[in-house]
Amino acid sequence: MRVRLLFTPLFLSAALFAACGTDAPTAGLDGSTSGPDTGVPGDATTDGDAEPNDLGTRDLGIRDTGTSSAADAGDLHDAGTSSAADAGSRDGGPRRDGGPRLDGGPRLDGGPDRDGGSGRDAGVSDTGLPDDLGDTCTEAADCSTNYCFARTGPDVCSLCAVNGDCGVQQRCAYSGDRGYAACVGTGNLGASCNTDQQCASTHCNQGVCSECFGDADCEGGGTCIDDRTGVGYFSCTGGLGDACQQGNDCGTGFCFDPPGGGPNRCSECEVNGDCGAQRSCEYNIRNGYASCVGTGALGNICNNGGQCESTFCAGGVCSQCEGDGDCTGGGSCIDDRNGQGYYVCAGGLGNVCTTGTDCNSGFCYDPPVGSDRCSECETSQDCPNNGTCAPNLQLTYAVCY
Repeated sequence: MRVRLLFTPLFLSAALFAACGTDAPTAGLDGSTSGPDTGVPGDATTDGDAEPNDLGTRDLGIRDTGTSSAADAGDLHDAGTSSAADAGSRDGGPRRDGGPRLDGGPRLDGGPDRDGGSGRDAGVSDTGLPDDLGDTCTEAADCSTNYCFARTGPDVCSLCAVNGDCGVQQRCAYSGDRGYAACVGTGNLGASCNTDQQCASTHCNQGVCSECFGDADCEGGGTCIDDRTGVGYFSCTGGLGDACQQGNDCGTGFCFDPPGGGPNRCSECEVNGDCGAQRSCEYNIRNGYASCVGTGALGNICNNGGQCESTFCAGGVCSQCEGDGDCTGGGSCIDDRNGQGYYVCAGGLGNVCTTGTDCNSGFCYDPPVGSDRCSECETSQDCPNNGTCAPNLQLTYAVCY
């Protein structure tokens, strides 16, 4: 009987204690915080008391004294909010304590994200880079890029882990500004690459630093070809200065053999005969190809006006004109290749003449010295108002004074 009497008060004391309004800490069971009942509705128990900390209540994210440490390797099993040192869930999933995710994802309890958001997508523009760059990691599998960069301090998800992950002449380096490691350096032609910025040529074509992507990148009429089995990259061929073996390799049709040896180069000419008379085909070391140099006189053979002193190339001959508009003094551009050997301006003031019929003005003046010239007059009788007909040395023909 004495034993029963002693047990009964203890049982009654426990029952009275449970009936009181004080809620015992249950952090180990429901994930809430120990302390006095906050009285938040939504968790009515069988005794009618509002106890938000009981099992089944939605976690309100209230801090407790049970802070986890950085030693947690997997999902957190403590009931409190994690500290800044916590690595969180290794699989990126929700934390059991309902606290914020360290990867910036939405909270399952509807609370604010680490960035102060509402737990939903804030509409931040996508940079095109993986979201987990810069996140801490222990192995490659922790990162969407499959690269976990080892550094002083926590390892971080990056775009590379070692130099071998980058192109030739590049290295994998951590940037404090970015917060992760990436390939840096500039690859020469033939170096492997992932982006244009990794190449000195700014052309990363199918993983190789190259001269071009397409024909538009080639100067001098060149063509972009895949020469990875030759020089090791995509190269421009057939343009001025490009290596060649014969004229068919070049857009210009000329493959020049430069002096001093070295590969032949696509050029504007191969021999002097490809240029106009009194012009020569010469190799320019700076340009890396040969071109026609010199200025052709009247009657010289030409391909364009740039090869002629007169700037007029008519019928393949350096001439005085190519049309009537090129003639001054009302002259006409005529084909005189059987006479002078080129196209000449005839009949205009100052043009050479034999008789007045050679001149559009009708007057062929005979100066004291030199050839007769088409002029405004031949004698003073041809001048109105008793004027005087005399040569104008500056104009090279006679005028009425």
